[in-house]
Amino acid sequence: MEKKLILASTSSYRKELLKRLNIPFQTRDPGVKEELIKDSIEEPRKIAEELAKLKAKRALRGLDEVSIGSDQVLNLEGKILGKPGGQEKAIEQLLELQGKEHTLITAVCIAEDDEDYLFTSVAKLKMRPLDKEAIIRYVDYDKPFDCAGSYKLESLGISLFESIDVDDATGIIGLPLIQLCELLRKVGFSLP
Repeated sequence: MEKKLILASTSSYRKELLKRLNIPFQTRDPGVKEELIKDSIEEPRKIAEELAKLKAKRALRGLDEVSIGSDQVLNLEGKILGKPGGQEKAIEQLLELQGKEHTLITAVCIAEDDEDYLFTSVAKLKMRPLDKEAIIRYVDYDKPFDCAGSYKLESLGISLFESIDVDDATGIIGLPLIQLCELLRKVGFSLP
């Protein structure tokens, strides 16, 4: 019998991605105070990995569960950009990103009662040069207020980019499914 699968996230994006795998799952808020970790660790990849592990472990409630925790960190020339939360901040972030390359680090941890598995996907994205009017039009359309970097590649946000280099495009949205499938099979879930 397969264990219960828990998505340790309140993200609608991660929920939609995980639904693609056709495995029954529940979502659970891991209750992690992200700012405490972000304030105590400097290296962006380590922040994402630590938060993914913490979320996965905090969401576990029993021995019959497997939990998936994930976190994303956007690194622009050593500066971390988070979720903008509103229109003004989204426009500000996109003005900062336009014409530049940045990395989007997505860490995922699968936790069981006695073991956990961690992997990280790193995307290199180059945003094309944009003027403020184009950015405002984009923000008005996509309202990317809950997305690190203020863009949604799965929507109109793709039009903002010149190039994207990544091993799994679903990682940019929040959950790299190719490697996740591999690990879910490893811990006993049936996938094609």
